[in-house]
Amino acid sequence: MTQSRTIILGLILSLHLNLIFAQFPGKKSKNDFTAIDSTTFRVGDIVSFGQPIKGETYASISSFEQKTFLDNVNDVTNVLAGNEIKNTKFNLSSKELRNKKDARIKFFKILKNKAGELTNYAIVPYNKKIHLAIPINIALSIGELVSKNPNYISDIKLNTTSHIKSFSSDFDIKLLSVKGDSNNQTVAIELLTKHAIVHQEICLNYGKNDAKLYDYEGNEYLAKDVKIGALDTKNQFRFGNYVCNKIPTNVPVKCKIVFKQVLPDKSKMSFLTIKVGYKAFDGGSYEYGTIELTDLKVDWK
Repeated sequence: MTQSRTIILGLILSLHLNLIFAQFPGKKSKNDFTAIDSTTFRVGDIVSFGQPIKGETYASISSFEQKTFLDNVNDVTNVLAGNEIKNTKFNLSSKELRNKKDARIKFFKILKNKAGELTNYAIVPYNKKIHLAIPINIALSIGELVSKNPNYISDIKLNTTSHIKSFSSDFDIKLLSVKGDSNNQTVAIELLTKHAIVHQEICLNYGKNDAKLYDYEGNEYLAKDVKIGALDTKNQFRFGNYVCNKIPTNVPVKCKIVFKQVLPDKSKMSFLTIKVGYKAFDGGSYEYGTIELTDLKVDWK
């Protein structure tokens, strides 16, 4: 065996033993970890997943593709050829993860940020190729990981402040109210929007794929009406499930989204998303974004 072949085989073996765990950064550990809920997580433990606070996807739990031995051989070949190794792609896990009943911890990874703070991740196989990376304390604190301590109350249950993501960095969004109508079984979310650029036209889309509300039990609700200023679905005659109106420069304008078939026992909602189109009022092409709200307390009347 030539020296070069010996070096290559050594690199392959090294990558097989190390890169398979280096795809997700951090120091590998099999030591027990005591979490913020005062329970201890161990290698081999089965974990249970709560409701994703983003509705369709988890906010804290990522999935990534585990490299095989042949993938690592290809990495070595690329390195020797002067090519870059393809980076591992990380994706937020989908809501179907909640149905998995055999999610068993394989090992832990400990990550240190620039401030020196440590985060403990549980690495859990999802299937033969896909693995999950779960930041234990973060996932517990927002209810995406179910605690085995019956007395633990997650931060999301204590938090009274909703988090808001605007559809564009040019627009400020403020939450005014979340009102439930017990008689009509609806929830109306009222927002205030404002911008400092040229006059704009915005459109709120309320189609079944464009506007959704989720509760903490995993139920999904669709919109029945939207309103921008004085215009709503009853007094604006357009084809399609959307309402548009002018938002003048530096003038705050109220918007409302009404969701249907919500029972009055739903006191908090986990996530809202609605698609928004916007452009200069006197012409131009539409751009699109989404408004996202998390942790909404409903005021029922």
